Amino acid sequence: AREMNDKWEEKVDSIQAREPVPSSESLRHQERDDNSLRRKDEQLEEKADRARESNEKWEEKVHDIQDKDERETAEAKRYVAKHFHEMKDEQKEAEQRKEQHLKEKSDIAREMNDK
Repeated sequence: AREMNDKWEEKVDSIQAREPVPSSESLRHQERDDNSLRRKDEQLEEKADRARESNEKWEEKVHDIQDKDERETAEAKRYVAKHFHEMKDEQKEAEQRKEQHLKEKSDIAREMNDK
């Protein structure tokens, strides 16, 4: 077991010898770079949040406009349908009056011929 332990320690020592140990200055640079990257990530996340909020507001505006358009379209259709039916009714009445007038005229002409 002791021999195995010694072999593992040699391997660990060998690996550590191949990998350079970072200097304190190198560690400070790495920490500064990490902090800088962290700040940039936070800024990007804030920008993404603002963009999401802005998109949500625009989507709400679009839905409001679409709803308003749908209401106005439905109202316009009801208005047109109502007036169309009123015009049809007026047209029927006018045709009936015309037919009545022609009938009366025809009756008068018949009476005149009969005399």
